[in-house]
Amino acid sequence: MSQGFAGFIELLIGPPGGLILLMLAGLLMLQRHTRIGKGLIVTGIALLYLTSMPLLVNFLVTGMEVPTTITRQDFSTPRAQAIVVLGSGRREYAPEFHLNDRKGDTLSAFELEFTRYAAWLAKRTRLPILVSGGLADDDGPAEAVMMKDVLVQEFNQPVRWTETESCNTYENAKFSAEKLLKDKIASIYLVTDALSMKRAEWAFQQQGLKVIPAPTAFIGSSIISLKNLMPSSRALIAFSYLFHEWVGNLWYHLRY
Repeated sequence: MSQGFAGFIELLIGPPGGLILLMLAGLLMLQRHTRIGKGLIVTGIALLYLTSMPLLVNFLVTGMEVPTTITRQDFSTPRAQAIVVLGSGRREYAPEFHLNDRKGDTLSAFELEFTRYAAWLAKRTRLPILVSGGLADDDGPAEAVMMKDVLVQEFNQPVRWTETESCNTYENAKFSAEKLLKDKIASIYLVTDALSMKRAEWAFQQQGLKVIPAPTAFIGSSIISLKNLMPSSRALIAFSYLFHEWVGNLWYHLRY
């Protein structure tokens, strides 16, 4: 299954697209199969409410996010030999950074959080950094190249290794491990979002590396209030990330 096709299938069945299609199917069936049609519409509405309700979404997300394992002890006696930071997509329209070219790319919001945290961690541990991320198109740089530019130019942090061939998290691990093991690096602080950390940690462990999770970009919340029963676009976005992770875990289980 290609990366593009897998992404299309996820968009088709995931929220909100899959729920809208479910309700449309119900509308089309109302005349000939009234009960089934009404059932599909009601099911679609109910699922749309549940997947955009902060109370439920926060419960599901926080149950899957990996808590930070970094302590102050790591700053004086690091448990790892290097810091690996993963890519997380790009923003393909950034004219403010490319004044003479309206098609410039820049880091996505998540990727910028990863990069900032990697710089913060590197300043305190003085460990070398590896940036990992490909997915470069014909006209744009690889994600790792953009991360390196930000780390060097904006955070004043050197980057020792740049991995630009990967197209997914498993390839991040595979190609990064090749560079690290060649330099006798066997343990790493892994920087990615808290929600996908379990899958990323597993992928790097499969390559023979010891992983100390260094998660960031937490999107869950344990705060409970009445407004958390009201649907919100922010909760729906969070659920879409969660759904992506469910699909990713299933795909990795079947493929790797």
